[in-house]
Amino acid sequence: MSRAKNTDLTAPFLSPAGAARVTGMSVKWIREGCKAGTVPHIRVGTDFRVNVPRLLDQLNRESMEGIR
Repeated sequence: MSRAKNTDLTAPFLSPAGAARVTGMSVKWIREGCKAGTVPHIRVGTDFRVNVPRLLDQLNRESMEGIR
């Protein structure tokens, strides 16, 4: 029996897996973006914590640029 991980999806900083659930992007894409510096994040030890509000703003801006 597996337990679902409880993640507060309204928290401003989430793990890559939590950010993937909120944004619909893959965990791999988010991790690679953190490593490359293209996804807003902070490091906590060896873990990444993604700044979800900033990431959503960034994705929104990029999608709007594609429309123009």
